[in-house]
Amino acid sequence: MLLLLPQFIASLALVVFLSSLYGVARAHLRTTRAQTLLGLSFGIVAMLQMSAPLELMEGVILDMRNVPIALAGAFLGWRGALLCLSMAVMTRISIGGAGMISGVAGMMVSCTAGYLWSRATLTVQKRSLRQFAVLGLAVSSHMLTAILLPWEACIAFFSGAALPMMALNLASIPLAAAFFERERMHMISEAQRATYDPFDEVSGLARLGHFRREAMALARSDSNGRIAGLMAVEIHGARALKRELGAATYAQLLGAIRLRLAPFLLPDMPPAALAEDGRLILPLEFRQVAERDDVETQMRRILSDMAYQMENAAILRVGFTLRAFPAPTVQDLEQVLDDIALCRPITAEPEEVGPKTPRTKRRGRGTSLPPARRNVRHDRLFAAANVLLATKDS
Repeated sequence: MLLLLPQFIASLALVVFLSSLYGVARAHLRTTRAQTLLGLSFGIVAMLQMSAPLELMEGVILDMRNVPIALAGAFLGWRGALLCLSMAVMTRISIGGAGMISGVAGMMVSCTAGYLWSRATLTVQKRSLRQFAVLGLAVSSHMLTAILLPWEACIAFFSGAALPMMALNLASIPLAAAFFERERMHMISEAQRATYDPFDEVSGLARLGHFRREAMALARSDSNGRIAGLMAVEIHGARALKRELGAATYAQLLGAIRLRLAPFLLPDMPPAALAEDGRLILPLEFRQVAERDDVETQMRRILSDMAYQMENAAILRVGFTLRAFPAPTVQDLEQVLDDIALCRPITAEPEEVGPKTPRTKRRGRGTSLPPARRNVRHDRLFAAANVLLATKDS
């Protein structure tokens, strides 16, 4: 057992590192990417455990590789566990020797035991020390695969190494699982707090659920139809930008964008919100809907004309696509919000209200405004009046 103590201490040190990585990856990466990164990390740790093993006899090695493999099965989900197990199995096969088949089978048993334990305790609010001890006992069943060793090696293992290995498993696995459970509970509490908090703490943008609730309440309570549409602001290359800047810095950028859009938000209107697909959603009152071309142009200029000052004095210019969606009735507003919440493309705008006027082209050589757009103020007044009448009738 004393010969395995260096392996035990090194295993615990690596597990503490993995628990910290587990919390960071789960907090900042999507589930699939987090599982992939963690599966690779756990697999590398298992490979390191096999790099300096204790050799029981030629081709039969003893190490603590089953600890990270079992934890991968218990905490990483099937993707991360399978990736970790695959890396460990390939490493053991490359080492070869008389204990290769037994070693590979033992790793499969450890990973399976961890995964089954995870499924069995999935509904438990907070796992206890007793459940961690059960995990240690379940993982220790991998030692039964020693019967696949040659007879002399099997006798030597059960007579001299089995009890120390089991003692180290029962000491290291519950302790390591407690570290991971602490990180898991921290993530759950953060997610619950985010669910109850209607605003993002960094960007200050409202969560879409809160925005929807406030917008629908205002639409149903205001007989004047004050909220008559929505403006969707899409950031060009949002995913690549978030990946390059990092989640925290990207949230700060969203906060700066929110402040630039503040002049367009009228009092008592719902605050700007962030949809799941990354679009910023703003409420529009009927005059803004009637003059949405001008509103889009003004918003785009305010958002794009000046660069954004980021950390370390970095200057960032961002492009935007804006689109207004008229919603003169409660049903129209609910449909648009449903499309936004489900990340569906809003393919068609509700029926135009007011006189239909052709959109102007950009001025250039040899072009002029069509006659229907020459008296701009006249058209805007008629459009605003028609929107108001439509919302009152609804």
